[in-house]
Amino acid sequence: MRKNLTDLFVQNVKQRGSNRADYLDTSDPGLVLRVSPSGVKSWSYLYKVPGEGGLTRTGKPRKGRQHRMTLGNYPMMTLGEAREKVRDLKTSVGQGVDPRVEAMVIAKSKADNTVELVGQRMYQRVLDEGVLKRPDKIESALRLYINPYLGQKPISEVTRGDVKALIARFMKQQKPSAAEAAKKYMSRIFNFALDEELIDRNPIDGLKRGHTQSKKDRVLDDEELIAAWNAADDLGYPWGDAVKLLMLTGCRKREITWAKWSEIKSNERALIIPSERYKTDQTLLVPLSDTAWSILQTIPRDGEYIFSVNGGESPINSDTYLKRHLTKRLPEDMPSWTLHDLRRTLRTNMPRLGVSGEIAERVLGHGPRDKIEGIYNLYGYADEKRDALQRYDDFLRGLINDQ
Repeated sequence: MRKNLTDLFVQNVKQRGSNRADYLDTSDPGLVLRVSPSGVKSWSYLYKVPGEGGLTRTGKPRKGRQHRMTLGNYPMMTLGEAREKVRDLKTSVGQGVDPRVEAMVIAKSKADNTVELVGQRMYQRVLDEGVLKRPDKIESALRLYINPYLGQKPISEVTRGDVKALIARFMKQQKPSAAEAAKKYMSRIFNFALDEELIDRNPIDGLKRGHTQSKKDRVLDDEELIAAWNAADDLGYPWGDAVKLLMLTGCRKREITWAKWSEIKSNERALIIPSERYKTDQTLLVPLSDTAWSILQTIPRDGEYIFSVNGGESPINSDTYLKRHLTKRLPEDMPSWTLHDLRRTLRTNMPRLGVSGEIAERVLGHGPRDKIEGIYNLYGYADEKRDALQRYDDFLRGLINDQ
């Protein structure tokens, strides 16, 4: 039945008989509204492809048999959207292209170009180029952080929102390294797809680092702690050993890098940070765990300062040197971090090890502001702090030994 379809007609039409009814739109010939007795309404397109029937005697393309292509259901697809779709399809048909075949080609392209498959080809190109020192980091990131979540989605259908949601998932799980890796390698996959003309643009171009980490709440995960320890171990004395002490004590940087041998108390097996070097102008006792103490035993007692490059005459004091030489020993895909983040990481892990919030705060030197009470409590929490730091020592050593 031919009918000038309107929104009101499409909304209200019903099929009362036992057979379905087709309404052929007179405004856009080829568009058909099919109404079933159950009330389901669907759109389809009737067409004939020029050239399918061969050529006429004069050489003009003869149309072949009529085809039907399903477009979608109403009301998910409105009348306006159905008409727009038909007009697009008419353009293809007019050029001798069967839209059903074109749809099959598109579907195959999507199946052949999922995130996982495009990622595999990108990784293979990296291997063939032989530029990166650790290409296995890419394979690991794809396998752990991308493929389980976006791997089966066609690369052309992945949106900026998809990637931001994946990043948010990892950040909620306190996995900033995973979030950064997901962002980094999805961008690399997009750029590869762009080069292969699979997409028109990189949808996460310009996505800021702030989406993967906050400067004030950066906490190293277990894998990053292992990487930091290994880098410090490779760096050696004085810089590497200083970083290890920072990891094991939760102290601020200069509380360790400027430490003096006179501040090490063998009887208490502790570091006493004098008030003039401590942030709150109070003296702080820092118990030294087994590993921290053993590190100190390997350092020659030359001069005044423990960590020095000139025989103890002055302390190490080059942040640029430390950052450059430590960073180059870390995994290429490890997000940036600061030495102060080691302090935050220790505090974050304390509850995980059964340490109360009060004792964890005491370990960091967050105690009473009253100077007299501060002096009184210098030794008051020594045993509790020692137990907490030894637990963290055991935790770190467990990570290192199990790697």
